[in-house]
Amino acid sequence: MKALFTTLYVIICTTMLLACSRSYDPDEAAERGDVVDLHGMITNAERLDEFLGNIEENHSDKVRVTQYTEEADPIYIDLAFDGETVKFKYDNTHDEYAKGKVRTSVCKGISKEVTNKKIEYKLTGCSGKNSDLADAFSLRIQGKQLK
Repeated sequence: MKALFTTLYVIICTTMLLACSRSYDPDEAAERGDVVDLHGMITNAERLDEFLGNIEENHSDKVRVTQYTEEADPIYIDLAFDGETVKFKYDNTHDEYAKGKVRTSVCKGISKEVTNKKIEYKLTGCSGKNSDLADAFSLRIQGKQLK
């Protein structure tokens, strides 16, 4: 009887761990409302414009950008505006080839640069321990995806 309970306990714990750490594929990410960057093909880019609008109107908002590696591993970038600053969270714990860390920084805002060849979103005025990572954040929409 004790062996049965031990086995059940291990199965339940394993199931819970897998459920909590489960990453999701690009289609599911897009359905959840993430801005998805699948090797340069961007889905839900309009969500970044909404986020920018809310920053300009001083309304709290958050958005997730999910970027996929060549091996189809997700990297999650969470941006959250609290009415004053943009909190940046970079999570590559689901990337099989990365060192799997969650890093954060704080930024003053996000910019949008529009040319006839591309639209690029970048964080601005970042500070803190991981500000170099936040400053390097860039999401480009180019080619056929431009409207």
